[in-house]
Amino acid sequence: MSEKTDLSTTRADVAAAAVRGVAGIIPYVGTLIAEIVTAFIPNQKLDRVTRFAGLLAKQLGGVQDTLELFEQRLKSAEGSDLLEEGILQASRAVSDDRRHRIAAILARGLTTDLLQYDRVRKLLSILESLNDSELLLLHFYSHTPTIGSSWHKDLMDRHPELLRPVSRQSQRSDAERERGAMRDAYERTLIANGLLDSTETRLRLSSLGQLLMKYSESAVVAVASSPEP
Repeated sequence: MSEKTDLSTTRADVAAAAVRGVAGIIPYVGTLIAEIVTAFIPNQKLDRVTRFAGLLAKQLGGVQDTLELFEQRLKSAEGSDLLEEGILQASRAVSDDRRHRIAAILARGLTTDLLQYDRVRKLLSILESLNDSELLLLHFYSHTPTIGSSWHKDLMDRHPELLRPVSRQSQRSDAERERGAMRDAYERTLIANGLLDSTETRLRLSSLGQLLMKYSESAVVAVASSPEP
């Protein structure tokens, strides 16, 4: 056996190992993911795809009708393209939260009554364009902030550098000024992308922002990583 063949066999074996989380549930899907991994994903990023495959399996939930519909959709050109895009994004994702969201968009988008390819592709594109801090801010604004909100307080306690209120005093420290500048930049990006609406008193999710959150969040989504401010 040639060195080239040995390398090819190793890649295939590693790719197969990378998708155990979903291959046992839907063999066809596992095979398809392995093919994409073998063709496009560098070895050093296989661990990210492994974790993504497990998250995708959890999102599908083991319901037979859902699994069958998901497999059927992946046999179409549109479905296989969406899976390939999701895997490529997952291989570049550095946080579990982003991998959760990619898996959620695929699981929801490929199991609706009508496959809306352009919608799902657009949502994946929007997700890819946002950094993790912007995604966390969007998650924060997905619930209307109220005085004494334990949900917002818990999120701020876990991500204080990004989410705690920014001081606007003229005598604030350089660190606080820089933190405020970055927070403003993230929020401007969300507004410019049509994901947040700005009113005189507060920021809130736009219809597009609500749609992105609807597709990218589920019961298993948890903001687990603290992004850089």
